[in-house]
Amino acid sequence: ALIELSRKNIYTHPNDKLGLMVSGTMVNQAEFAQDFPLLELRFENIRGEAIAVRRFAPDEYLDLPKDRIVKMQPGEPVAFTLEIIDPGPDVVSYEFTFL
Repeated sequence: ALIELSRKNIYTHPNDKLGLMVSGTMVNQAEFAQDFPLLELRFENIRGEAIAVRRFAPDEYLDLPKDRIVKMQPGEPVAFTLEIIDPGPDVVSYEFTFL
């Protein structure tokens, strides 16, 4: 609950017409260091039904080996970028959740 998504963006992949780029910045709002969370990205249609859902581990969204990932420090922004397959034209919304 103390990790905030301060910036997010999803856009067409510059080199893959079937792909999307996902970028964002998260900040640990706690007064203490804590583990990086799982990041869930959910795409929904106009009826609010899930079209695609995927969870990313810290080593996936930080693009670092597991042994190089340390705790999130308080107040320090952490940027991330993901390359994903476009879930299709029925998507009207998306949501990030930290687990």
